[in-house]
Amino acid sequence: MIMNKYVWVLFFTLLLNGCSIKSSYRFVDWFIVWKVDGYVQWNRVQKKEFDQRIDNLLGWHDSNQLPVYNAFLQQIKSDVEQPLSEEQLIEKIDDIYAYWRQLMKKAAPDITYMLTSLSDSQVEELLLNIDKDIAEDEERFLERTDDEGHKRRTGRLEKLLAQYIGRLTEEQRALINQWSVEKTHTTTSRLAYRKEWRKHLSVALNARFVDDFSHQVDQLFVYPDQWWSDQLRQELADTKSEMAYLFVALQKTLTLKQHNRLSRELDGWMNMFDKYSLVDHGL
Repeated sequence: MIMNKYVWVLFFTLLLNGCSIKSSYRFVDWFIVWKVDGYVQWNRVQKKEFDQRIDNLLGWHDSNQLPVYNAFLQQIKSDVEQPLSEEQLIEKIDDIYAYWRQLMKKAAPDITYMLTSLSDSQVEELLLNIDKDIAEDEERFLERTDDEGHKRRTGRLEKLLAQYIGRLTEEQRALINQWSVEKTHTTTSRLAYRKEWRKHLSVALNARFVDDFSHQVDQLFVYPDQWWSDQLRQELADTKSEMAYLFVALQKTLTLKQHNRLSRELDGWMNMFDKYSLVDHGL
């Protein structure tokens, strides 16, 4: 999961993390390199090529995608002025996934190039590190009690929401608690999917010098959902609906102070996107 992990981290760091990220956006290239280096160690030539391709990808991202995200957030800001429906929120979630796929499509040629450059020993290193990553997650998630999982989910969501709307009310905390208790569990299905994806990656890497390797990369990194099981696909649809239901309920409870805080936070993100998209246009 070397490359789809780094672009996933990049995208959701930009859109969903806390306010501190806005002041450190230009360090995201270092963060990506650090994450990817945890899976494979490049030689000097590969390192130079990888760094240049990261710079090019981020330049494209700034000039082409940040304006898209800006418009997306502007629409959200407008939408929250009125009561939202679950259907609207599900559409927004699908939009985010579409942005992710667009980013993956842009990154795919770079992924193809870098994976083709791997030596046999680097391929072995990559696959072993992926196996280690899956095993660690399996141990961490499957050994976690239901109560531990519940506390972690509620704590993470409360912290994220507080960054955007400020201190939560007791009613809001109760809604989050109810969502966490009733949330569809996807851990087992997700881990099974990751193992299946890793299996297909191994097959592709063993034939990385054949003519259709770029097609295999597209299948692995742009369209990985083809290997979702029917169970995982249903679980993810359920969790999306559950999240939409929660946020519709939460919107109804927003105080004027919270609403104003959310509006300022969205403005902050849009100003940041404007700043960096203009810089990369040379304006």
